[in-house]
Order: sequence, then structure tokens, then C-alpha cells
Amino acid sequence: MVNCYLQVRRILYGLGFDDTAQTRPIKSFSGGWRMRISLAQALFIEPDLLLLDEPTNHLDLNAVLWLDSYLQKWKKMLLVVSHDQDFLDSICTDFLNLENKKLINYRGSYYDFKHMHAVRERDYLRAYEKQQDQLKLMKRAGMSKQKAEAKVSKSAIDEEEEKMNDMSLIERPKEYKVIFDFPAPPEISPPYIEVDQVWFRYNESKPFLFEKLDFGVGLDTRACVVGPNGSGKSTVIKLLYGDLTPSKTNNEL
Repeated sequence: MVNCYLQVRRILYGLGFDDTAQTRPIKSFSGGWRMRISLAQALFIEPDLLLLDEPTNHLDLNAVLWLDSYLQKWKKMLLVVSHDQDFLDSICTDFLNLENKKLINYRGSYYDFKHMHAVRERDYLRAYEKQQDQLKLMKRAGMSKQKAEAKVSKSAIDEEEEKMNDMSLIERPKEYKVIFDFPAPPEISPPYIEVDQVWFRYNESKPFLFEKLDFGVGLDTRACVVGPNGSGKSTVIKLLYGDLTPSKTNNEL
């Protein structure tokens, strides 16, 4: 029992929960921190097969580095989906890639996989082009047969036609593309987004999450809301969207 308790604390500390956070009820945490709790539960259970879908999405750098180190020592089967290339390179020994409706296994690091996949694509393209050349020759032979040219024997043509029928056709290589269609929004007049001296807290018993929040966003701005889990990133978006109302402000958002 003591060992279990120590293991729980070790995992929670690694994922960023200090002593105070470890005593709080789950419902008091933001969505990002609840995802960390779910991850901690999965690590503590130690299933025979651990499935992780983008486990680093809700982690800060320190938690990612801890999880990387922890999973390197994982003794059981692990299946992970992630866009973090360095994370995958550290913890994975095999990579399953979906190619032409098939799962192809590559053994090695992530960067080994990238190299082997590029080689495989190059070889596949060469095989496709070679087969297309063979098919063109066979079609020409078929035309010679139809025209009954004296120099082409019927037996030779039949043999080539039989080879073409038995040949397993290689599909044309397809480049993976994702196309998004975003219709042009109607024109709007400034100010586009203006936040002027906004204060916000969820209720009067809690301290203010924001005090004197003040910023503006123009049409040529590409803004990114960053901050640690629980700092209020989602709350800012909800305030801008109108899902939440400022506790006090100089102007309407």
C-alpha cells in the first residue's frame, strides 16, 4: 500500500501536480489538468497495452520531458499517436504507417522511419513506372497481333498477353493531401477585437483570474494564446466569444 501511494505521488509530481494540487478535488481543475489526471491514472494502472492519443497535447515542457523519461523505461506494450517527433523518436521502437490502405511496419527510431519510408516511396514509384512501361510494350504487341504483322508470331503474342493478365497491377502512387475550404468572411469594421480593462472571476468567493486585461486584435494580427494549464486560456476565448461575461469592464467586448 505504501509503495502504491509513493508511485501515485511520483507520477503526479512528474505531471506537474505539487503537494497542494494533489489534495484538490478533480472538479476544481481545468480541462487541461483533468487530461493530466487521466494520463496519471493510465500510467499508475500499468495495463498490458497502454494506448495514448496525443499525450503531450496538454503538457508543458517539464511534464513532456518527465513523460518521455518515464515511458523510455516502460516494460509493457505501448501504442501511441503523436505529432511530437522528438517524443516519438525517444520512446518508440517501431512505427506503423498507413500506406495504400495497408499498415506497414518500420523498425527503428522515428528518423530511421522517415528515411526508410522515403526509400520505400522511391522504390514503389520506380516499380510503378517499370510496370507501366511493360504494359505499354504488351499493348503494342497486341496491336501487332491485330494487324497480323508477319514478323510477330502468334505464340509469342499469346505468351505476352498471358503475362499481362497474371500481373498484379501496382496502383499509381498518391500524394497525401488535405484540402480545407474556408469561405471568405464578410468584411467587418474596426475595432475588430478590443479588450479594455477586463476583470473576471468565476464567483465572488474566488480571486480574480484576470485583472485589468487590456489588448486589441486587428485583421492583420495572428495571435496565439499561451500559458500553463489552468492559467485561463480557455476562459479568455470564452470571454471573447460571449460564453462568459466579464465581472467588470470599461466597455463591452
